[in-house]
Amino acid sequence: MELTQLNTYTAADLGVEEALSKALSANPTPSERQAVEQIRRFMPDNLTRAQYADATRREWDVIVGDYGSRIKAASLWLVLRGLAASEMKSVETKNGTALWSDSSDGRILVLQVGGAIAGVKGPKGADIQTLTTLAGSLTN
Repeated sequence: MELTQLNTYTAADLGVEEALSKALSANPTPSERQAVEQIRRFMPDNLTRAQYADATRREWDVIVGDYGSRIKAASLWLVLRGLAASEMKSVETKNGTALWSDSSDGRILVLQVGGAIAGVKGPKGADIQTLTTLAGSLTN
């Protein structure tokens, strides 16, 4: 695999706080404040995106949200697993259970690795082990 692009972004780089602040009215209600806090809780401290090309020039994309805490990542992982359980298949990896699914243009795998949530998109029929390895490559 050849790394072709690598970018890391903070929440500030992505304009998250600015967008959340704009979402609140001048006098936010307690429920509005609570909704914004719930969104903040699930935003990663850093987001890293890497693109790879294999020997046949097929593209592989990796996105890792680093939450800075295993507990924070595990909370989000429980939510993701609950939401995706009926749509995705599970597979055991060295990092625990991963979820994967085939889409019209490739195969997607999502898993928790320590204090991060990683997602990988590979070509159609991509090997689950390769997807798992790529997911772990940016989280160690």
